[in-house]
Amino acid sequence: MKKTAFLFIIFFLVLSCNNKQKYTYTEIRSDGESSKIIEAENDSIAYERAFSYYLISKFVAIQLNSRANNNLEGAKDFKLLRPDYFDISHGDFLSDKNKLNKEIAERVFNQFKEDRIPSGSVGGISYYIIASNSLHTRIMTINKLDKEQIQTISSTLIPSIVYFHTIDQPQKGEEYAMKTKYDLLFY
Repeated sequence: MKKTAFLFIIFFLVLSCNNKQKYTYTEIRSDGESSKIIEAENDSIAYERAFSYYLISKFVAIQLNSRANNNLEGAKDFKLLRPDYFDISHGDFLSDKNKLNKEIAERVFNQFKEDRIPSGSVGGISYYIIASNSLHTRIMTINKLDKEQIQTISSTLIPSIVYFHTIDQPQKGEEYAMKTKYDLLFY
């Protein structure tokens, strides 16, 4: 009897330690939606994974477009539902959502640093498309570009890359270049 009670307590403790909830991540694209289950301990971890999946989808679509001249859009948006079907996709529960989004984006795109291939050349200057998402588009250049070269590159980029917002603060070593109403971040 004591062995059975002891085993039951151990079994209950093991089950309670694995307290992961199942969240439903839905990726919204122009051609439809796809869903998957994310297991996480809390809303913050689930949001981080969902936002990472979203950014990876955008990045992969851009890379495929630049390499194969496809017209893929990647994810337009995503939904993240808790087990009680409450929508937490907008991260309203986070204290500093913008900072967290930037950290997640940096972490996700750092995984692809070895995957930089030239996306084009203007006046002998190669440029690389590194990443594009709802936060920013990054372009790596070998030399500094003048305004005419920036406009040429911007006009030759595929349309999905030009849709982006500005970055609030440039990091050390980064500089800004203006092209009409868009901020292009150059390294």
